[in-house]
Amino acid sequence: MITRTGIFIASTLLLGACSKDSEFKGGVAKKTPDVKVDIDSKDVEKEVPKPPKTVEEVTRTLELKVKSSTSPIDMIWVVDNSGSMKEEIAQVQSNIQKFVGTLSQSVDLRLNFISFNGYPLGLQLDTMNQAHDIRQVPFYVGSYNLMSMLAASLCSPESSSASGDFGVGKICDQVVDSSKSNGGINAQPGLSQAQISENSDAQALAVKGSLVDRLRPGAVKVLVFVTDDIAKGAVTDKNFMQLTKLDPATTHAYAFAGLSKSRAGCEISAVGDTYIALSKATGGEVFDICETNWSTNFSKLTEKVIKLTSAVFDIPATATTIKTVKIKGVVLTDKQYSVTAGKLTILDQSLLSDGEAVVVEYLEKA
Repeated sequence: MITRTGIFIASTLLLGACSKDSEFKGGVAKKTPDVKVDIDSKDVEKEVPKPPKTVEEVTRTLELKVKSSTSPIDMIWVVDNSGSMKEEIAQVQSNIQKFVGTLSQSVDLRLNFISFNGYPLGLQLDTMNQAHDIRQVPFYVGSYNLMSMLAASLCSPESSSASGDFGVGKICDQVVDSSKSNGGINAQPGLSQAQISENSDAQALAVKGSLVDRLRPGAVKVLVFVTDDIAKGAVTDKNFMQLTKLDPATTHAYAFAGLSKSRAGCEISAVGDTYIALSKATGGEVFDICETNWSTNFSKLTEKVIKLTSAVFDIPATATTIKTVKIKGVVLTDKQYSVTAGKLTILDQSLLSDGEAVVVEYLEKA
């Protein structure tokens, strides 16, 4: 016989077990609905990025022999015709013929001059022109506008001409307002109207384009300034290379200019700071205008120009990176050479001698 007490205990245990996981409200426990969760496959397994494709490069070695006269020389002289330059013009006149004769025997030379050719302050080159490839632009050069003259001579003749009062011109496609620009000739204090006139950038534009056809592709460009003053016009050492668009790797500026203040027997208008800066930036040199005899410096200039012809080498178009450049087994620093547009230029020419080997190690794509 089953007692009531036994039935009560069994019922209590059964109900307690059900109420643990489900809500019980006087009947059957309700089932919790399923919740659907969408799982993005990217959260489960992210795509592993592929490593970048590597470009295979191989190291090559190129041996270049130093030879004289491997590059032609295009040279431009700009000679100051101002009143203080009588003795200096005489020095150029007495040395230039030997200089040209010696240089022409060693290099493929194309020579150009911008300077007045009349008396008493002109440069006379008529007899030389018959024997050598020389062009003279016979225009008066003032004390301050030598760089403007040279820049203008290399401009396209079709570019805009000067307009206004000695002031507004277009030199090498860049507008120059010398009456307002910092360092413009009209901004210089204490100048007479005659000085402004003879030194202005508008005056320089009279020679525009006169030498643009005289620069040969692949030729080393040598620029020589002769003056006892500094460049004060719209074109100075700070913007000369930009305005002329000359290649810094193959352009070298030299000058006969003042290296120190006036001294006994040599009165100069100013130390040639602008020419010193330009020559330093282009691997050239400035010779002292106060030397009593310029023949030694003309000889030095001759030697330096001849060395320039053997300082430029072609690099294979396939080269991607220059690793090292060696001469006599010594690795050159990046200040001793430059690479531009497939040309290797040895900037420290003291390292070069005829027959010497320049060993270049470079990378190219496999």
